[in-house]
Amino acid sequence: MPRNWLLVAVLVCAAGATTISAQVIVTLGNTTVASNTYPFKYSALNGRYQTCYAASEINLPGGGSITEIWVHGAVGTATTYGGLRLRLAHTNLTPTTITANFNTNYTGTLATGLGPVNYSPATTPGTSTSFSWWHFVLTTPFLYNGTSNLIVDWSYDSRTGNGFNIATSGSRLRAYLNGGSYASATGGVTSSGDYGIRFTFTTGLTITTPSPLAEGIDGFTYNQTIQADYGVPGYSWTVGTGLPPGVIASTLGNDLILSGTPTTTGTYQFLVTVQDNDSPP
Repeated sequence: MPRNWLLVAVLVCAAGATTISAQVIVTLGNTTVASNTYPFKYSALNGRYQTCYAASEINLPGGGSITEIWVHGAVGTATTYGGLRLRLAHTNLTPTTITANFNTNYTGTLATGLGPVNYSPATTPGTSTSFSWWHFVLTTPFLYNGTSNLIVDWSYDSRTGNGFNIATSGSRLRAYLNGGSYASATGGVTSSGDYGIRFTFTTGLTITTPSPLAEGIDGFTYNQTIQADYGVPGYSWTVGTGLPPGVIASTLGNDLILSGTPTTTGTYQFLVTVQDNDSPP
């Protein structure tokens, strides 16, 4: 009888001669007021909300991985958002041209960075004693390409606790539906969506394939691509000992390919290292 086996890769980056990654904080929007209940204090206790951020505002032409989003709002009590989804996507629209049609405001895939999960954001002090930064840590970083504009999509199914107010300011449009869900197709759209928001980016050479890798089945063909991004192309991969019998490593362009027909069940752990084509400054 065929049996599954598990592949656990320890994924490591190494640059040619320079720092391989850095954390970049990008803060946008109004951090001086917090008077609006949408979307983190919806009266219906659930809803959906979108805003857009221009590549020129973010100003990371090389792109990077978004790992955390902070929202600037009023100081509040502990709050849990049930079925929270924080999703992101690239878009050709601008901060002042998004529409009430949630699902046509983005291009490609609306990627889930967090959720669905019951989530209680931690807080740190904001710009004064009246404000806090509310932290939302992505479990799946979003790979921002650096050239497109960015859609941020919030939704939740329930709320325990009061929630918190954010700023209503500026010409940035907001698409919203008090009482909606992640699947709602349309809502309203108005200006004043320029609330305080802070993105944490990881930039530089990054392995974008998560670990553990997909499971395989002994006696059946296995094929897994491991990819990296945000380095200088011309990647060089190294795979340590520990691959399952019958599986070999090869490269295709800038990608690492694990392929073959495994013969022995078990849990296999091995080290994968990638080096880019960077050179000393």
